[in-house]
Amino acid sequence: MSRQTAHLRAVASPVPSNDDEKQLQLIRELNDALAQVSGTDETAAVAAQALGYDDLIVYLRTDDDQLVQRAAFGAKEADESHAVEDPLLLPFGVGIVGSAAVSQQTVRVLDTHTDDRYIVDDNSRRSEMAVPVVVEGETIAVLDSEHDEVGFYTETDAKRLEDIAAIAGARLKAAMVSESLARSVTELTQTRLELEQLSNSDPLTGVSNRRRFDAELERLGGSGQRLGLLALDVDRFRAVNEVLGHTAGDDLLRQIAAVLAACVRPVPGVCLARVGGDEFCVLIPNATDSGCRAVARSIVTAVGSAAFGALRDTSLRMGISIGIATGSNRAVWTLASEALRIAKEDRRPWFVHDEQDPRVHARRNDLDWAERIDRALDGTRFELFGQPIVLTDTPQDPAPLYETLLRYRDAKGNVVSPVHFLGSAERTGLLPRIDAWVLDRAVEELAWSGGDSSLTVNTTPQSFMNGVVNRTVLDSLHRTGLDPTRLVIEVTEHSAVEDAEQFRVRARELTSNGVRLAIDDLGAGFSSIELLADAEVSIVKIAGEWVARAVDDAVARTVVRAIAECSNLLGVQVVAEGVEDDRTLDFVRAAGIEFTQGWLTGRPGPLADALGETAEVITLPHAA
Repeated sequence: MSRQTAHLRAVASPVPSNDDEKQLQLIRELNDALAQVSGTDETAAVAAQALGYDDLIVYLRTDDDQLVQRAAFGAKEADESHAVEDPLLLPFGVGIVGSAAVSQQTVRVLDTHTDDRYIVDDNSRRSEMAVPVVVEGETIAVLDSEHDEVGFYTETDAKRLEDIAAIAGARLKAAMVSESLARSVTELTQTRLELEQLSNSDPLTGVSNRRRFDAELERLGGSGQRLGLLALDVDRFRAVNEVLGHTAGDDLLRQIAAVLAACVRPVPGVCLARVGGDEFCVLIPNATDSGCRAVARSIVTAVGSAAFGALRDTSLRMGISIGIATGSNRAVWTLASEALRIAKEDRRPWFVHDEQDPRVHARRNDLDWAERIDRALDGTRFELFGQPIVLTDTPQDPAPLYETLLRYRDAKGNVVSPVHFLGSAERTGLLPRIDAWVLDRAVEELAWSGGDSSLTVNTTPQSFMNGVVNRTVLDSLHRTGLDPTRLVIEVTEHSAVEDAEQFRVRARELTSNGVRLAIDDLGAGFSSIELLADAEVSIVKIAGEWVARAVDDAVARTVVRAIAECSNLLGVQVVAEGVEDDRTLDFVRAAGIEFTQGWLTGRPGPLADALGETAEVITLPHAA
C-alpha cells in the first residue's frame, strides 16, 4: 500500500448530511489526513475522497490561468492513485467549473441538461456542483462533483463541500507554492546546465569552443601531467568561402568537425575544440609522442579520404595541416601553433615541435624580430641613413641625391642592417608598416633639411603594387608641403615586370603628382628595358652585381653598357651601383654613366647629417 493510498483510506467514510456529529468527525479526519500528505496531487486526492460522491474531481489553477484536472474519486477515477489519465483543461469562465472559478461562488445545477454551461462527456450526468477554493482572494482550485439523479445536491451538500474546500485550500496553496518553487529551481538548474553547455560549445560545429578549451588547458596544465596538443588548420578553406560562399564553408566546417570527433573519440579525456574560423585543437591528457602522432595520422587520413559535400552538386577533397607539441603547461599551445606554421610553410601534413630543429629557431627569430620591429615603429630604434649618389666625373663634389637606407639600433647602440630583419618582417607581415614608416620619415626629414637635395626611397614590391606607397607618399607630401620633384621612389625590376599594367597605373599616379620614379637593380632580371620608354621612369639604377663584375667579365660589361646606352637614348638618368674601387669607377665613367653610388664615393651615414652637407644641386629629369 502506497503512502498516498494509506492517507486516502484514513479519511472517514461519507455520512448522511443530517448527521452533524459525524460531519464534524469527517472534517477532523480530513484535516488530519491533509496534514500528513505533501504535494498538490496527494492533497487533491484526499479532498476528492472526503465526501465519497460518485464523482468528485479536483481542478487546479495553472500558471496561465487555466484549470486542469489533477485528482478524481468515484466512478471516474482512473486507478487507485486517483490520478486523472487524460486530464481536461478548461480556461477560466468555461463550463460550470470555469464559472465557479471566475465568480468565486458555489455553482449548483439541478439539471445539467437545461444549463448550456454544462460540458458533456462520455458519462453525462444530470446534477453538478462546483465549489471554488479561494485563498487570499485568489481562486486556486475548484472541487467539482456530478451525479446521475436530477436535483441530487442540496444546499447542505454545498455547505459541506465548501467546508472541505476551506480546509483543503490552505494546504493546497502551500503545496502549489512549494511545487512552483521546486519547479522553478529545477527549471533554473536545467537552464543553467543548458547555458553552460551552450557557453562551452561551438554553435556551428557542436564541438567544444575556445572558452572550454582554455578552461581545460588551464585545468590540465596545473596537474603536472604530460599534455599533447594538436593545432589543426583546414587547407584551402578560404578558397571554399570565396568560391562557394560562406554557407558552403559553414557546412564544410560542420562535416570536418564530425570527422575529427570520430577520430579522437577513442582517446580518453580528449578535448576537441574549434578555436578559430577553420582552426581546431585537440588536447590530449597523459599524452605520449607516439600517441599524438597516431592521432595526427588518423586525422590526416580521415580528412584526406572523405568526400565533403559543399553544395548540391559539389564534392570536395580537403586536406588538413597539424602542428604537434607536448609539454606540462599551457605553453604547449604556443609550441603547437609554432609547429603548425612550420607544417604549412613546408607543405607537410604535420610537424612535431622540436627545440633543436633549425626551422624552430628560424621561426623564433622571426617572432623575436617581429616584436622588436613593432616596438621600433612606435619608438626610436629605427633610423634613416643616407648614401650619396654622386657625379661620376666629379665624385668629390657634394651629392645632389641620396639613397635612403633603413637601420635598426639595438639596445647596445649597435647599428643593424635590414638584411638581418627584412626577411622576418616579410614573413610576419610587417613590410607594409616598415615601408610606410620609412616613406613618411624620409619626406619629413627632407622637408626639415632646408636644402635642395633629393632623396630616393626603396620600396618593397607588395607595398608599391597594393597602393601603400602611393597613399603614404601623397599624404606625407600634402602634410609637409615638400616639393614632390625632390622625392624619387625606387621600385625593383621584379615589381615592374611581374604585373606591368598595374605597375604603370601606380607609377602614373605618383608621377602625375610630381614624384619621380626609379627602377632599382635593373639587370637583375634584365627583362624590363621596354618600361624605360614610359615617361614615368626618370632614373635607372644598374644592379651592383653587374657593375662589380664588369671590369673582369665581358658579359657583365656588355650588360652594363647595353642598359646605359638604352637609358641614355630614352633620356633616362643612369646610376651605377656597387662602385667599390677605382677600376670600377673608371669603367663606369668610360661607359657614359653619369651617376655613381658605392662605398668608394660615399658610405652611408645619418640622413640628417648628409642632408645638411648638401651644397650644389644637379637637376635630374622630371616625370612628364
